[in-house]
Amino acid sequence: MKAKRWGMMFGRAGQRGMTLIEILIVITILGLVMTLVGSRVVKQFGKAKIKTTQLAMQQLSQAITEYQMDNNKIPAGSDGLTALEGEYMESLPNDGWGNPFHYEVPGEGGRPFDITSDGPDGTPGTEDDIRLSAIKR
Repeated sequence: MKAKRWGMMFGRAGQRGMTLIEILIVITILGLVMTLVGSRVVKQFGKAKIKTTQLAMQQLSQAITEYQMDNNKIPAGSDGLTALEGEYMESLPNDGWGNPFHYEVPGEGGRPFDITSDGPDGTPGTEDDIRLSAIKR
């Protein structure tokens, strides 16, 4: 009888608490759901950085084309992309990982120029590098 009164005093009459096993099962299920959702979110961030890098490369390419129309030449390798700052672009963009782009004159495959990003690993010359000449337009 005492136990019943004690429960009624605190508003728990007829209620049963969760057992430790039930709490652990709920935590495990939440952990699994968060793992699935979290991995997809991280994957989407990676894709967004690649897309941002590709768009920045295309903007640089357009600025180089405008420079070429005004000066009858593309910026020389020694001038690089810095020739575009001011009149053609407010400031030079970085790739999706915050690294500067590389500008090559002449570019690969007989192109007049090429722009390269070191990609997610930040190391030049690896297979995750992103090249303007490889972007499908």
